[in-house]
Amino acid sequence: MTLRTMRLLAGTAAVVALLACAAVEIGSGQTRSGARSADAQGVARVWHGRTPAAKADAYATYMLETDLRQMRALPGNLGIQVLRRNEGVFTDFVVISYWPSRDAVRQWAGENIELARYSDKDREFLVDLEPTVKHYDIIFTEGRTSR
Repeated sequence: MTLRTMRLLAGTAAVVALLACAAVEIGSGQTRSGARSADAQGVARVWHGRTPAAKADAYATYMLETDLRQMRALPGNLGIQVLRRNEGVFTDFVVISYWPSRDAVRQWAGENIELARYSDKDREFLVDLEPTVKHYDIIFTEGRTSR
């Protein structure tokens, strides 16, 4: 197993833990059997990117002023979290956006919601352009995440 693979696996484990703690107020729903359906709680879209540490502040500003502003303005978007972790010469970013359904994600991501979206400007900042994002069904939320 390569170091890169180990980092990606560790990052995925951290994201799953964060999703378990994240609070998003989404309407509840039940299946015909009365049990809660996974999609009834919503969907979290998780993207990861890495920049050189020297470009991290500029990239954070760029993201907040462009892509994240556009995403927040979509009617189906329920919220966004941006996480940042400095790791020596690199800085990792994780963006978690919350949606009521996968259909709502398509407003942002297009028909194939698994493909990551990148602009030419992203290419100036990011070390690797990960080709895909991950989607998680939200099955439980509790607490507050905003200040």
